[in-house]
Amino acid sequence: MRPLTIALCLHGYFPDQFFGTAVYARQLAEALQRRGNRVVIVVPRFDASLDHPRLSEPEWLGGIEIRRILRPRMRGMRDTFDDPRLMPLLRKTFSTIGADIVHLAHFLGLGTALFAAAKSLNLPIFATLTDFHGFCHRGTLLNSWGLTCKGPNRWRTNCVSCGLRDYADERPQSWTLAYLASWFARPTSAIALPLLTEMLPRQSGDDIRAIRERPDRLFDEFTTIRAAIAPTRHLHDAYRRNGFAMPMDVQSFGIDADRSAKPPRRSDRLRIGFIGQIGKHNDPEQVAQPFD
Repeated sequence: MRPLTIALCLHGYFPDQFFGTAVYARQLAEALQRRGNRVVIVVPRFDASLDHPRLSEPEWLGGIEIRRILRPRMRGMRDTFDDPRLMPLLRKTFSTIGADIVHLAHFLGLGTALFAAAKSLNLPIFATLTDFHGFCHRGTLLNSWGLTCKGPNRWRTNCVSCGLRDYADERPQSWTLAYLASWFARPTSAIALPLLTEMLPRQSGDDIRAIRERPDRLFDEFTTIRAAIAPTRHLHDAYRRNGFAMPMDVQSFGIDADRSAKPPRRSDRLRIGFIGQIGKHNDPEQVAQPFD
């Protein structure tokens, strides 16, 4: 097989971000390049000073080429997953580097524009599913009560409930939001507000509509993925339960561990190491609780 040029897309990369997905993307890029392929990291970078998105100059880091899409501030919830302003820049990037394949490690920050750009050039899209963002706007499957969620319900009221809680956290000065997102008012708010979008302030109504439309919009795009990798059975099953039928294989990330002999232990006291981002969504006490 001839060497390929692979556009490896994700939501953040070194030095801006250094969490698990960035580490995975770097190691995947290095492994693919060792096999003779060319890998170009395609990633957004937010710049609130911009009025319109633009391309930055190519960068190199650790022998890997990086192309950044400079993004202006978000205009609302819809821009977090569906910002058509990015499509021409992504198409230009894929064309300039001569991409043969688009590999998606995370779509956040690039959104549906990534799919549109790839499809306009007839490029096949592959993916590594690193979290639940394909159908959960939080990406964690932890709902507004802090419990494990199964995914969007038929009427998306649970998604609106999460959105209310998130809005209230972002705007602590708003007494109205604080009340609507409170534990006693939130169930009613999540049902009533979508019915009242035409009566709400324009931005609020647009954001509620975007939250409700997000799962279907992304589902339509994700079904065009040629094949996907899920690092855990739990992640694989969550996507399957939410209707995603693209070919999907479970392949654990693995750890390139040092296999040399370890020094003798100084005591019998048990020591536990944790690998990953320290966050509530990684707390086993949280993710073990089922919620319908």
